[in-house]
Amino acid sequence: MKNCYYMSIIVSCLLLSVINTVVAQRVSEAEASHETEISDLKLLDPVFNINIGYVEDHTKPGGGRYLCGGMTNSGAKIASRVVRNALSRVPTTARAKIDLKYVILCSRILANQQPIGGIPIPPLKLLMIDTKRNNEHIVLHELYHLIEFQFNTYNDPDWQQQFGASGYVNSYRGQLENSPMGSGREGFLNNYSKTFPHEERAELFAFLILNPRGVAAQLRRVDDEIVEQKIEFMIEKCRRLLGLNIRI
Repeated sequence: MKNCYYMSIIVSCLLLSVINTVVAQRVSEAEASHETEISDLKLLDPVFNINIGYVEDHTKPGGGRYLCGGMTNSGAKIASRVVRNALSRVPTTARAKIDLKYVILCSRILANQQPIGGIPIPPLKLLMIDTKRNNEHIVLHELYHLIEFQFNTYNDPDWQQQFGASGYVNSYRGQLENSPMGSGREGFLNNYSKTFPHEERAELFAFLILNPRGVAAQLRRVDDEIVEQKIEFMIEKCRRLLGLNIRI
């Protein structure tokens, strides 16, 4: 009985410590607006100690280069659940290495007047997400762009050396929702992967996190050696950068 009593005290202290840590990492809306350089930012409940924000009216951060579309509180809460589900698929230790402090939800995002799925801003530990498609794949795809910027592998020389730059159209044709697994021609897992090398890596990351069994099944079905090599490359890169063990 005495051991149980002391054990309950230890558990209670640990829980209190965790709660205090979470509370300590919360920021005020004024502080968040200052740190993100996005005025009138509204905050929802944090997700895995990451501050989730949105704006009620269209705002133009980045000196007017970007547009973040306004959202209602209820719409932002729905989008926040998608973000939570996506991030829950990334192990805690890997999330810690990514060191993400803010996710900003936007009803739409423009960069230099062009629609875009998200904007990673590593110096601010911030990721803006366009919520109109509102699916986990988009969140993980954009998260991977942030990872590459953080680890300075956006222009990956190892990828370039192994796979070169041939086969890419070097333009944004089609949309992510029209590029299911298996839609790409030989050498590509899906159609969107053909746009740019960094986009292909982001697509591979999202597929590997969301549906590793589906990736394995696609490899067995198609027997594409190039795609298999690219997947092996991504699995090793995720292990090296994030300590992330992906099994297919």
